[in-house]
Amino acid sequence: MKNPFNTQVGGTHYQKDGLMGPAEWCMRHELGIGEFNVIKYVFRHDRKDGIKDLRKAKQYLKFIAWVKDGETI
Repeated sequence: MKNPFNTQVGGTHYQKDGLMGPAEWCMRHELGIGEFNVIKYVFRHDRKDGIKDLRKAKQYLKFIAWVKDGETI
């Protein structure tokens, strides 16, 4: 059976130096969707959308802080 994590649809921005991609890493470490998205956008920012991806990561950090503590950061 072929490992589905070895295939990326829509680009190569997660195929970085043969390392585990963010989706596989987050699933193996049982992270929530907010944490996953922070890691995903930071991981790919230098290979895909630059500052736009960092802004997306920042937005997810704000979501996490609000849901967990009712605070803004």
